Amino acid sequence: MYSPVEARYFHELLISIFRSAHVTPVYSQYLSQVQGILALVCRGANDNPALHALLKCLPERMP
Repeated sequence: MYSPVEARYFHELLISIFRSAHVTPVYSQYLSQVQGILALVCRGANDNPALHALLKCLPERMP
């Protein structure tokens, strides 16, 4: 999850997406940079319902 202090905008954005998807994640790590979060997702640390709810809310990738 984004840091509530160092990356407040992204933190609040994800909180609102989780709430709209009726998901209550348990945060185990906080990061302040987009690259760090993308690295965790790309590494396969994505087997959790909170991330799947977030991905459903994102627009489709362009080819």
